[in-house]
Amino acid sequence: MATYVNDLRLKEIGTGESSGTWGTETNTNLELIAEAFSFGTEAITTNADTHTTTIADGSTDPGRSIFLKYTGTLDSACTITIGPNTVSKLWFIENGTSGSQNIIISQGSGANITIPPGDVKAIYSDGAGSGAAMVDAFASLSVVDLKVQDDLTVTDDATIGGTLGVTGIVTLTDDLIIGDGKTIGSASDVDAMTIAANGQITLTQTLIGTALDISGDIDVDGTTNLDVVDIDGALTQDGGAVFNEDSADVDFRVESNGEANMLFVNGGDNTVLIGSSTSIANTAGTGALQVLGTGGGDTTLTIGRFSANASPPTLAFTKSRNATIGSNTIIQDGDNLGQIVFSASDGSDMLSSAAKIEVEVDGTPGANDLPGRIGFYTTPDGGTGSSERMRISNDGKIGIGVTAEQILHIKDTNNPGSTTGSVIIEGARDGIANCLEIRSRDASNPTGVLPINHGQIIRFTGFDGTDFEEMAMIGTIAEANVADGDAPSSLFFGTTKDSDGSASEHMRINNAGKVSIGTTTTDRELKVQKAGDHSIIAAVSGTSSLAGMVMGDTDDDDRGHVLYDNSSNSMGFRTNGSDKMKIPSTGHLVLEEGNGIHADSGRTGSVSVTDSMTNVLNFNTLGGVGAALGFYLVTAVRSGASVGTSIVLIIGVSTASAAIIYNTVMASGLTAEMSNDTLRLAMTSSGTIDMHVTAVPIGITGND
Repeated sequence: MATYVNDLRLKEIGTGESSGTWGTETNTNLELIAEAFSFGTEAITTNADTHTTTIADGSTDPGRSIFLKYTGTLDSACTITIGPNTVSKLWFIENGTSGSQNIIISQGSGANITIPPGDVKAIYSDGAGSGAAMVDAFASLSVVDLKVQDDLTVTDDATIGGTLGVTGIVTLTDDLIIGDGKTIGSASDVDAMTIAANGQITLTQTLIGTALDISGDIDVDGTTNLDVVDIDGALTQDGGAVFNEDSADVDFRVESNGEANMLFVNGGDNTVLIGSSTSIANTAGTGALQVLGTGGGDTTLTIGRFSANASPPTLAFTKSRNATIGSNTIIQDGDNLGQIVFSASDGSDMLSSAAKIEVEVDGTPGANDLPGRIGFYTTPDGGTGSSERMRISNDGKIGIGVTAEQILHIKDTNNPGSTTGSVIIEGARDGIANCLEIRSRDASNPTGVLPINHGQIIRFTGFDGTDFEEMAMIGTIAEANVADGDAPSSLFFGTTKDSDGSASEHMRINNAGKVSIGTTTTDRELKVQKAGDHSIIAAVSGTSSLAGMVMGDTDDDDRGHVLYDNSSNSMGFRTNGSDKMKIPSTGHLVLEEGNGIHADSGRTGSVSVTDSMTNVLNFNTLGGVGAALGFYLVTAVRSGASVGTSIVLIIGVSTASAAIIYNTVMASGLTAEMSNDTLRLAMTSSGTIDMHVTAVPIGITGND
């Protein structure tokens, strides 16, 4: 199950989740990480006494920004609670409200931080839950060299343990007090400094001392140079302060508890460092701002915004083709707007990158029109530079290994082995894993049900030297409007014929599992149809194996069959669970024992013999008494004649030979009659045998 327990409230995907959406959710997390480095602003309701900023889970929020500015109009101090109270991160918070009121930053029942109007404070939360506290990150700021380019205002005590050298103007808005009993000057010259009744100070000698207590104002019209300033207590600067004025190569350092270089301005290489006094270079160059450390916390940069709205913290990259900072010259198609580079030590330096993310202009820009694309790069093993692997174009199309032509386009040039695909989707679960889901909506009514005859198609194409031609397709189509728990559908398959430019449907499986080939009508379990041409189903097996069709029921799937035996080149027929007839390779019709040609009572029909009598019927010899085996003797009469004008026809079979004795005189035909049961058999002059039954069946059977 996904969680949001991290300090940036990013979505942490649970195992096996987000199938099909991992790319979108990963991109969202990357955007929120970028947001954490940004500037955010949040408005407070007019004259509100309290306000709540809660970093949204997995979505943009100004409370995530590292620099958070509160705006609005207040008539009293406003307490702002930033949540969740388990988040531990750093903010630079500005009181940008109007009304000259303080804002009070809180997280739990612990300590709060008050920010006067117009001021900015660096604040971090301890994330201790209901008892969480806010801490002024610069409450005890230790620096080596502090450069203030504008006014320096001290609103609390300032303790200087060393020499204070001021090269500019020092303005005090309150009293400057020297300890009781202290003097200015030396013991031999106590009048070195004189303060008149109007507050005027007159120095008659060189001022030398360890402490200076002035109850009035100090107004220095000239320049005061301070070589070293060591402040042990709090320092508040209301005005400007300049360090390293005139490009002096002097470093500035701020210490924290246990970190000698919490903030370090390297005057030599123009870098600002956190955690180190030595800057490093990588494949992107020597960064002007660097966060360096040896652990997890001191190498983590957090950008957070706490505000009761949807506005996020922001990590903003900006680009102009104008060489003057703050000036605008339009960028061009292909310009790189920003990149995140991942590099590491290769044993000699850090000038090699393992991966990077770039954003470039993707089209022609204009006023309020800035098309862009995101490129993801990795460096292969043995490679010296990163290559683009995935691109998201300005229209949202995603290309992996190629510039996308559709919403997702993947190209593999590595020619994987026969058992490995270019794209692998692996599911890990008990039972059948849902690896891929393809969805469909009605574009004209995206919130409604999918109507009948709508569905999806997967197309297979091949390159023809210019573009891609369709080779085959697999698709589904709704057989009725889709409803909750009811989605009847068909699965169809299509291929492209020779000299055709698109695939046509050739097979369909409907919602009942019925299969049709050559037609979309699925009214049989298996239907093969081919209009205007032969429709043949082939069953092919080995030279000593069977081929054919087996039929039966759920208790016995071989109740009937038609099988061709390749070893004997014979065709066998089975009904009711037993073999009934066989046609061997000689072409004879072989009836199994107890079976024969049979006409049911009350039926009329014909048996046609279209070949000579030779090889027409072959009856197996059957066991019995005596050497001679035979069939019934019948009386043949002319058709329509009465009994008594008979011509005898005898059919006999022995173990050694078979003979047919019949009368060929009657050109008009021949009839047979058994006087005891009035059975009749007629052969017409055209060779047709007619069987007429009035009482009991007539048949040709062995040993009857």
